[in-house]
Amino acid sequence: MQTKNKRKIPLISITLLAISLVLSPFFMHVWDMNILTQTLKLIDNGINPFSYYYEKTRAIQESTNLPVFVEGYTYPVLLAHIFYPFYKLYVHFYGIASPITTSIQVLHLLDVKFVDSVFMYNLIIKLPLILLLFVTSYFMEKYGKKKYLLIISLLYAMLITSVLGMSEIIVGLSLLFFVYFFEQKRYIESGIFYAFSLVKPYTIILLPYIAYKLMKTNRKLLNLAMFLIPVFIIHIPTLLYFLKDPTAFIYSTYMLQKERIMGGITFANSIWTVEDFWFDYSVSKIYSLFFIASYLVVLVFTMRSKLRFYEAILLLMVVFLFSSKVVNEQYFLAVLPLFYLIDDKYLNRLLTLLIIFIFIRINPVYFSAPLLYEKLPSYETFITQYYSFVSAPIINRMIKLSLYVIGLLFSLHLFLYMLPYRKKDIRRREVEV
Repeated sequence: MQTKNKRKIPLISITLLAISLVLSPFFMHVWDMNILTQTLKLIDNGINPFSYYYEKTRAIQESTNLPVFVEGYTYPVLLAHIFYPFYKLYVHFYGIASPITTSIQVLHLLDVKFVDSVFMYNLIIKLPLILLLFVTSYFMEKYGKKKYLLIISLLYAMLITSVLGMSEIIVGLSLLFFVYFFEQKRYIESGIFYAFSLVKPYTIILLPYIAYKLMKTNRKLLNLAMFLIPVFIIHIPTLLYFLKDPTAFIYSTYMLQKERIMGGITFANSIWTVEDFWFDYSVSKIYSLFFIASYLVVLVFTMRSKLRFYEAILLLMVVFLFSSKVVNEQYFLAVLPLFYLIDDKYLNRLLTLLIIFIFIRINPVYFSAPLLYEKLPSYETFITQYYSFVSAPIINRMIKLSLYVIGLLFSLHLFLYMLPYRKKDIRRREVEV
């Protein structure tokens, strides 16, 4: 009698899970965690978070006469609903609405107060991300060839989930399954996973190409409906928030992204070296045209080329990373699984640059603030001296210059990846899950 060979869980995935569970309680991106917690509190109290942040934005704009925004919750409400059960679990056990006390915008670590349960909060609220990272690492280990690249990949991913608490891992895993089911012509399942990739709305850039491919199929209207109906159903809560207060929703999501000043891990962070708001704002407006032009060129290319579906999806995501006005360091996690499984030529260098960038920009003092607050007797003195050090003109210039050089190198590697995007240069293989 022949028995089916069961695949064991890779040791590297188990190790990653263990390390993430151990580190997660002690590290956090304070600003990000604060906004998420504030938003979950608002939802729990029946308050529209988009209206709340819109009113705060209006107050700031009226008092300053500047086109500045409160960078609150800017995503479809589906993302908050993923975290909400874990937030309620924390509230149930500890009886308090938040382990963080501060204003909406964290401007200085001394403005932030923590309670003892902040460590358990960090662990509980990050559980969905840690579990998804474990699942992602399983598939990456199963189908990837270069194991040393996987180790670097998972180090980067662990920093994002354990330290920054960001949610791009949801996008990355969703895109992987979306591509797989689309190539299997299972459009309902593909639409479900694409809907979950929209927890961060930048994957909307893929929709024109997806619609184009579906309209080339035999039952084009039926297939398009099979794909879009699950997307619509899953995002009904977001639609309801939009209908409840359209102006607040548009201002808190689209307008904030449209008006914000450029920056991030690419050469767009060169703007940080010029400390002039109106200059930075004007250049950022012009830079948006660069993204639109780049995106349209690549979109037309993917439609007219003979690229496989997964190759085109990855290329469109890479052009977003290359030319978008704001590309934060966690965004790369959204394409990491596809990048690793399809074309890993530049992956080790991209990930190395990302990890260096994270430690310079989101430095160890910032992301270990809860631990320092709890264990360092001279916390206030230390933080004051730390801020004085990093804000010193020469240190500040060195940090910005270092980030600019890393961003330039990162952009160069993305460009070099896109440049030879011809059939003979692409490692053709099926995306398997």
